[in-house]
Amino acid sequence: MDDNNGRDNTNTASDVTKKCFFYDVKHSNNSARVLWLKLHGGLGDHIETVTLTHADLDGGGKLVEVNPLKKVPAFVTDNGLNLFESFVILSYLEDRFGDGRFILANAEDRALVQLFVRIHDIYISSPNCTQPNFSHTQGCMYLDPYPTKYTPERRTMPDP
Repeated sequence: MDDNNGRDNTNTASDVTKKCFFYDVKHSNNSARVLWLKLHGGLGDHIETVTLTHADLDGGGKLVEVNPLKKVPAFVTDNGLNLFESFVILSYLEDRFGDGRFILANAEDRALVQLFVRIHDIYISSPNCTQPNFSHTQGCMYLDPYPTKYTPERRTMPDP
């Protein structure tokens, strides 16, 4: 069946039994967007969350198969398509499961939300860097100044 945007959103019986996999790590603002939609959009039956550690991010493993940049959020659709970047994942979820219910009704409201998201992405969370001892601005909220159980040496934010 086509929705009002001309996209096919027909679900088959086999689609209902398969799950999507969402790869997350604690303290990721970008992953939080996807997690919020999963929880508040009623998508829990469709998505299984895999919570990773910083060691998983450093080592790659399954994550590198989903996102060669070894970053979260990462996502595998119920048809096996690997996706990453929160905007792409959220757009997929709207197209696949939303039936228009996740989209604001008017252009001004949609533009304002997109503006806030872009301000966060460009000015708050950037630079998108994996260089040792360097992080995005939001990293100051949770990256330790010395190695801990949760923060390996390469992710620390020591005093300059």
